[in-house]
Amino acid sequence: MPDSVIDIIVAVKNAERYLASALESISAQTFQDFRVVVVDGRSTDNTLAIARRFPKVICLQQSGQGYLNAWNSGIAAGNSPFVAFLDSDDRWASDKLDAQLDLFRKDPELDCVFGRVQFFREPEDGLPVGFRPEILDGSHAVPFNGSMLVRRSTCNKLGSFDAGLIIAGDIEWVLRLRDTCHVGWVDRVLLFKRLHGGNLGERAGQEQWRSDLLAIARRRIAAQRTTTGSPRT
Repeated sequence: MPDSVIDIIVAVKNAERYLASALESISAQTFQDFRVVVVDGRSTDNTLAIARRFPKVICLQQSGQGYLNAWNSGIAAGNSPFVAFLDSDDRWASDKLDAQLDLFRKDPELDCVFGRVQFFREPEDGLPVGFRPEILDGSHAVPFNGSMLVRRSTCNKLGSFDAGLIIAGDIEWVLRLRDTCHVGWVDRVLLFKRLHGGNLGERAGQEQWRSDLLAIARRRIAAQRTTTGSPRT
């Protein structure tokens, strides 16, 4: 039998700066039948001590590398019928899980439900390279993993996140999801996404972004050709 309705997966590595804020937003949820699976990439700071202060948290040591490997490990460690993800530097609206479960109840055919995202910045940090300041205004219907609630059966159907993609493996997985699954939306902000100097995209650099996105595009073109046949010239 499942231990809870939702497994919430939080990948961490030296995340002490913002982790308490993220876990507080989980603890404050109006829906409380969940378990938090913190997957630690061998942190050397106070990350694990902070995580263990919170109820319903189990901590796992990551055997591989990278946040995608951590997510795969977190999914494999759970057995709840629904799965959610939260980055260690982001926050949820207090009724995020309730709002998404309500939509699942209204439409049992749904595989996944997203919510809108609002970006916010740390005052002492500049914006990431290439980030347009106007995006800070209002909210956005962007399919981030942190804004979704997905059925475990859907995760099993789609397969693992591609840990070979350093920074954009979540994008590749969401594209597979949107290609093949029934997706719903809650039309209000459920995820508050923090911008700061330590964001993964900032650390990995623009060259890595381009490399990962090019690899995804090539795979999708190859898959399309396999399915439909090469276009005539």
